[in-house]
Amino acid sequence: MVVGLGTIVCDVILTIMNESYSFTGLWSGALSIVLGIYLILFMSHPHKNQGSFQRLKLFHLGMFIVAVIALILSSINLASDSCYKIFLGPDRCHDSSYLIKIILVIFFSFTFVQICITIAMTCIYTKKSRLTVPRNPDPTPNIAY
Repeated sequence: MVVGLGTIVCDVILTIMNESYSFTGLWSGALSIVLGIYLILFMSHPHKNQGSFQRLKLFHLGMFIVAVIALILSSINLASDSCYKIFLGPDRCHDSSYLIKIILVIFFSFTFVQICITIAMTCIYTKKSRLTVPRNPDPTPNIAY
């Protein structure tokens, strides 16, 4: 959730400096915060049904797609900035915006890795919970007389 706040702040600063056009920091940051809240709520319930696992997988897929798009767009934005430095001179680029863009790309990369890890942990958790829960529990106990 802290990374989400960091990406939102970096994107707002870049938007104020007219260096960001896609608002990917706002998307990714907001979704990262929502993912953190959802994971806290999801893990706090001891009994999880199949619908909550499907909802979590769908949410992870959405976050994964947004993180990939954010990484691509922020990398293009960063590359276009260095292109301006190379071809048009240093007066076209502010060093502070260049550093903030690098920080934003690092945040997006961290978010991407975090999502991949939580997807793997969710798959492991669902497989483990399927193994421990009996499929057809016998409602009548077998008592030997």
